[in-house]
Amino acid sequence: MGDGYMGYYGVYDYSEYSTDDQREVLYEQIGFGSAPGDPELHRMFYDYYYNDFITLEQRMVIYDRMVDHLEEYYGIDFNDTWDWEAFKEWYG
Repeated sequence: MGDGYMGYYGVYDYSEYSTDDQREVLYEQIGFGSAPGDPELHRMFYDYYYNDFITLEQRMVIYDRMVDHLEEYYGIDFNDTWDWEAFKEWYG
């Protein structure tokens, strides 16, 4: 597994981790099954997927910010890592 740091906050670069390990990091940071490791990411994820009071334009801005946040602070490509079927299996 990777051992480098990136960003100003000393956050690990998980880009060299396997996709399954990156998913685990993503789930932990979003806060599935526990308190969110990254409250900002948690807010963006839930706003994007579950906030019925925002417009499509606002939703897309949130999505872009979430994708950029994951890449900048964790080295994780959301589009390559997030998978609803894998999540449902994990969440069980």
